[in-house]
Amino acid sequence: MIWALQNSRSIIIENDLINSSNIDLAKNAYPITMYPLELLFHRGRIHIAGATNEMQCLIFVIDKAFNFSLTNETFNRKKYIGKYKERIGSLYGISEPINHKVYNIKLEFTEAYAESMKNFHWHHSEKWEKLKNGNFTAMNKFISAFTVNAGLNVISSYKGQ
Repeated sequence: MIWALQNSRSIIIENDLINSSNIDLAKNAYPITMYPLELLFHRGRIHIAGATNEMQCLIFVIDKAFNFSLTNETFNRKKYIGKYKERIGSLYGISEPINHKVYNIKLEFTEAYAESMKNFHWHHSEKWEKLKNGNFTAMNKFISAFTVNAGLNVISSYKGQ
């Protein structure tokens, strides 16, 4: 896999039994030719991320259920990297969005909780703002792979472009 990344070689995804990152991918879509662009580390697991010839962004966890083969077919990284970075940068996490719409989320946290949460990087669009009551709001703009309903004080959630 590292060899394919370093040498811009396509890989053939033969099968993947469990794939929560590409929920729109049909079970009969395999084999898939993918141009690997990056290794991702998410929730303690290593993933291979890349694009197809149709510019579809795909992410697969590298585990024993992931079946792939290497090829000698080269590809031009510059052709795919821009669209890939745009797509991966719009995700919150690595899972395929539930409805492909961009959401602007604004959450309110107590001061103590916000201070601990601000130590983590959640998304490149995050912005923290201190309120007059001492609490903080966190604002993010992303394509969500989940619905927000976790007992949080959601100040606003609206679909944007």
